[in-house]
Amino acid sequence: MTGGDTSPMNYETYILPHELPDVRPREIQPDPLRNDPDEAFFIRTHQAFEVWFAQILDEMSYARRLLAQPSPYYVPESDIPAVVKHIRRAAAIFDLVREHLPVLETLDTTSFYKFRKHIFGAGGTQSYRFRELEWLMGLLDKDIVGYTKQKIDLETRLAGGSDKKKKSGLSDPVAQELASVSHYQSQWDARWEKRRKQFLPDSFEGMTAAAAALQHRMTDLLENGSLRHHAMTWLARTTFPAPGGARPQAKYSDLFSHKFQQAYMKAHAGDSARLADLQGMSRADIAEIDRQARQRVKFFFRDPRRRAIVFLLQFADQPLLAWPASLVEALLELEQAFSNWRDRHIAMVARVLGGGRISTTGMAGSGLQYLRATLNRRVFPEIWDARSFMLSDDEAAGIYTRRQLSTYGFLHERRAPGAGR
Repeated sequence: MTGGDTSPMNYETYILPHELPDVRPREIQPDPLRNDPDEAFFIRTHQAFEVWFAQILDEMSYARRLLAQPSPYYVPESDIPAVVKHIRRAAAIFDLVREHLPVLETLDTTSFYKFRKHIFGAGGTQSYRFRELEWLMGLLDKDIVGYTKQKIDLETRLAGGSDKKKKSGLSDPVAQELASVSHYQSQWDARWEKRRKQFLPDSFEGMTAAAAALQHRMTDLLENGSLRHHAMTWLARTTFPAPGGARPQAKYSDLFSHKFQQAYMKAHAGDSARLADLQGMSRADIAEIDRQARQRVKFFFRDPRRRAIVFLLQFADQPLLAWPASLVEALLELEQAFSNWRDRHIAMVARVLGGGRISTTGMAGSGLQYLRATLNRRVFPEIWDARSFMLSDDEAAGIYTRRQLSTYGFLHERRAPGAGR
């Protein structure tokens, strides 16, 4: 209600169900029995997707807004639980939308082909809200490509050069990830420029509302950045325990990196020794495995943001690190839910729509190949990769003393029972 409006609120005035579309088949026949309920079902299902996509956008936008609070104020610790809540809600909605797909699979293929002729020119890739989801999450951020390229360069050197890798005949998942993300970014780079007055993305030609929404979102991202950008900026501000138990500061990131790499290599040496016993490997082979492990952990810890990911996850049991660690986990949950939706969607498309006919969007051949390529994209590859370097509590025990970690505890827990103030 607004102004002096004192009329009582009810379900109709609050939810506005009468404004939701009453979907009917595109070709309405005088005889109701000749109308196709399968087409109405198909359209309503996709409209439900769009409603949930809009809500995910709102959840991620709010989380981004909280993380984007500028210096010198940064992000208050009291805001982190709210960020976690909204990111996890977005992930839960992706899970919910994924559960819609079995309902769509009740549409058998022959029933779909009855109204398929009505769809030509249209396709799921034209969902501008879905495109916005990818962009707002951070799929256009250039540093994803930079990090992935560095990983490939490292693995190429460790393998002894590109020729050796080519001879192996194995498909490198990291190379697939790079190819998919690079292609996606280059496609959209070619279609827009900063503050461009006219926005004409090829696959949205003739879709006035979609083009306007995408132009608005791109302007928003140029001005405000993505969720990934602000999450990584927030990670860069992480403070690390000081040597003497004084106030944690970001400058102690190097000290943490040095100690953690030592602890990691000690744990790795134990693993490689067990490997040697099981496989009967030579000392030279084990030395090479250890050398490669040392190079990988050294590469990962080169960036303070990546160090912060490991630090927060490794010491998440410290009271004041629990919520920051939950935020890192929530970002991973969001991307995993998104990836799970993609995977389930591909299975639905293959089952209901098939993969051998010309795409409804006008492409020669099925869109399944395009959809499968999207599974290789990662918005937060650093968080996924950090799992490779985690240690057990016993293995990490020597990195910090109890006094150093106490700076991330609660005051009333630092005193021994019966100790005075």
